[in-house]
Amino acid sequence: MAARHAKVLLAGAALLALHSAPVSAQSTNATSGDATTGGAAETGTDAPVSEEIVVTGTQIRGVAPVGSTLITVDRKQIEAVNAVTTNQILQLQPQIFNFGVSENSRSGTGGAGNITYGNAINLRGLSPYATLTLINGHRAVPAGTVGLTVDPSVIPTVMLERVDIVADGASATYGSDAVAGVVNLITRRNFEGLQVGGRYGFADDYDEYQINAIAGHRWSTGQITVGAEYTRRSALSGMDRDFYSADLRDRGGADNRGTGCYPGTIIANGTTYAIPEGGVTQATAGQLVAGTTNRCDILKFQDLIPQVRQFTAAMTFNQEITSGIRLFADGHYSNRKSQRQVPFASGPLTVTNANPYFVAPAGSNATSVTVDYAFGGQALGNTWTDRGTSENYVINLGLNAKLWADWQATVTGTYGRNEDLAYQVRINASSPQVAAALASTDPATALNLFGP
Repeated sequence: MAARHAKVLLAGAALLALHSAPVSAQSTNATSGDATTGGAAETGTDAPVSEEIVVTGTQIRGVAPVGSTLITVDRKQIEAVNAVTTNQILQLQPQIFNFGVSENSRSGTGGAGNITYGNAINLRGLSPYATLTLINGHRAVPAGTVGLTVDPSVIPTVMLERVDIVADGASATYGSDAVAGVVNLITRRNFEGLQVGGRYGFADDYDEYQINAIAGHRWSTGQITVGAEYTRRSALSGMDRDFYSADLRDRGGADNRGTGCYPGTIIANGTTYAIPEGGVTQATAGQLVAGTTNRCDILKFQDLIPQVRQFTAAMTFNQEITSGIRLFADGHYSNRKSQRQVPFASGPLTVTNANPYFVAPAGSNATSVTVDYAFGGQALGNTWTDRGTSENYVINLGLNAKLWADWQATVTGTYGRNEDLAYQVRINASSPQVAAALASTDPATALNLFGP
């Protein structure tokens, strides 16, 4: 069993800015009432609020980025999608690629190290590490055990007011991690009342559901809004989808099944002998047929998508202390657990006649043979599993003061933490323990590659 443990700490910063055009990616807050999502019980609305706009991707208030199209996904579009996670909402945008750091795929840039099955935004396919993800205009704590990216699913969908996307390079404003562009997740505020909702979806051998709630209160000088969400999604096994196969002959393709299987294949003096179901002993070695090979479809023993359970929560708060001085805060918390069956290891292993279970094909005088064998599948119940836990939280606290004319001063502090823990349950075919078991002369401790 292998484990990886990674911690990221974002401590924060007391930043003082004196300016008439603040360098931030803030945005307009809720300005219209929201429609109720399907299956929700609602006793609250978002209040119409007149607020100053600071557009994502520019340093000037109320002015869109020059030469760049600002793409906005608003609350009505978010509700129409009926998605379970924020990441699913973003995947519907053509500028965002579902490739690289994704819970559904471990291919592409950064994908191999994504063993906690998190998500990241990949604008225009230029790599998730070239896209800057902001939350309410602030940098967020990244996650991951290999490579660090911001997972948009740390924000519950019920708390997402809108998403601003600048799908062009913004490194001049934000730095080198914004070469592909910027995505700003804006959370809801000025909500009044309580709303509870849920979603459920299913397919053959698969289902997912979500329970969410949002509550808020506003008063003459401020507001507080809090939302939370619990999401569960079952794993989808390769056995449950016939198209997910290495054998493509019935579709006009090739047979790409492997030979490292259970039961395995004996290779003696260059000739292959498929081990029959139920195994073989030296006494039944006559059952072995020269030139035969066992083939197996290891894709069937892995999950297409992992099982995921996630709890997320977010809040926004602001309070006018005196005329022209405003205290504000926002934050989020996420805890995600994932589990996925992965392909088991296979490969040729050498067994000598010192092993009490050794079998040489009939008529062969071989003192050692090679067995093309797989650890997993039917043999061990597919114990090859990836398990991961990711916990992430951030709190931002600030004070904004209007000075003279259109000058303002802002002091902001941020504290955040991410902790990822990943377990990989494996049998290492090249380990000293396996070699010792193959070389053992004791039937109680010897490894039997020939039997059931």
